[in-house]
Amino acid sequence: MKTTARTGTAFLAAGIAALALGAGMVRAQEEMSDDRELLTTVSDHWRAHLLHDMRAGLFVQVQDILAALADGDMATVEALATERGKAHFAKMDPAMMKELPPEMKMMGKAMHLAFDDVATAARETGDPARVAGAVSDLMATCTACHMTYKLNP
Repeated sequence: MKTTARTGTAFLAAGIAALALGAGMVRAQEEMSDDRELLTTVSDHWRAHLLHDMRAGLFVQVQDILAALADGDMATVEALATERGKAHFAKMDPAMMKELPPEMKMMGKAMHLAFDDVATAARETGDPARVAGAVSDLMATCTACHMTYKLNP
């Protein structure tokens, strides 16, 4: 079987995903209690909005970035990551932002800036390993927030 750059990148992306899943499963087993902070200041409207945006927006966007990375399509990686970077700040409703704790807003800002780092790595290096590292850093920001906060009891 001939190994291509696309196949190698696909294995890299799959490996990263498998490691993240494995790490999450180990953490879940280690911490059976859920001591995350329940966000009681967030209204039902904004809670539904946030959950939808994370599930149908952010998770899908990261998956699409990984698929483009596996294809070696750095232009698409850059474009997708840029959409969720600091440019996304302008789309955020100030009413929702008022309901979020300051620490969560800081984590969210770090996450959006990490998307910009993915875009920069794709644009400036085109190196799949460097882009994958930036995606890993991005996912660390997501994980930190999800390990700290919860929207549903």
